[in-house]
Amino acid sequence: MSDLTVLNPVAKPAGYKFKLAGRLSDLKNVTIGLVWNGKHGGNLAMQRVVENIEKRLNYKLKTVEMKDDFPFAPFFIEKVSATCQAVIGATGD
Repeated sequence: MSDLTVLNPVAKPAGYKFKLAGRLSDLKNVTIGLVWNGKHGGNLAMQRVVENIEKRLNYKLKTVEMKDDFPFAPFFIEKVSATCQAVIGATGD
């Protein structure tokens, strides 16, 4: 019989802690950023989420599609923060 050593390939968490964003009371008159990194299918996933939210709320959302390479550059994050009150994000694949 042989011994087998099993290694865990999962990295330790970086330990970043973020304060959760407050909930919006309503999505009317809110700009929602559709933020993705350009990977194939990410935009389609976000559009499906928007379609389902609109169907549930029974009104059209105001959205803006925003794309950057990942990891997002600090100036891109600032642009998203200045433009949008909410974000739907996706990567794709």
